[in-house]
Amino acid sequence: MLGLYRDDQRTQQIVKALQASTPSHLQLVGMIGAQDSFVLAGTYLAHPQHHLVIATDKEEAAYLQNNLANLFAKK
Repeated sequence: MLGLYRDDQRTQQIVKALQASTPSHLQLVGMIGAQDSFVLAGTYLAHPQHHLVIATDKEEAAYLQNNLANLFAKK
């Protein structure tokens, strides 16, 4: 399933924005459930690099971190 997110045209638009010569600030809106985690994982798989993700509060940050940890193989 992560491959579908990695190859999606919208994910490629995010990657293109992150590769721009000027710093990018992106906001994901309208995500349901863990969809934001899948988009972030797909973006990382399409172009592995460091990302800074800012959550609304510590509970949201923990939820996002837990989802991402479960989507990737243990390293």
